[in-house]
Amino acid sequence: MSNLKFINNPFDTLIEAVGVLYPEVNALIQFNPELEEEGCTSFYEYPSSQVLIELSTKLPFEVMVETLIHELAHAVIGPDKEDHGEEWELVLENIRCKYNELLELTAQKFGEGNSIGSDVLYLYFLY
Repeated sequence: MSNLKFINNPFDTLIEAVGVLYPEVNALIQFNPELEEEGCTSFYEYPSSQVLIELSTKLPFEVMVETLIHELAHAVIGPDKEDHGEEWELVLENIRCKYNELLELTAQKFGEGNSIGSDVLYLYFLY
């Protein structure tokens, strides 16, 4: 097993946030260089229920993080709810808050005597 590890991977943090808040969500996520829009969530019913989230590789990195939160909120509420209605907005905000909370914990962890120190830890907070 390798000793290599990202310490500030926002995608891992987002997956963790959704897993804590909405453990029933099941989705595949992929980067798509041919995607025309920023992101897309597709719900497939055949041969089995599956959610596919795609992110454009043409986006700036910071935009990818916010776009993934947007698409994860769609995956949480499902295909039968209003696209950007009140429930979707609430889920979006819940994910964003949990994500930022997890980043705070990461910052605290690296501020407590860690060899690299929190002054060099770059985190992607969302507001």
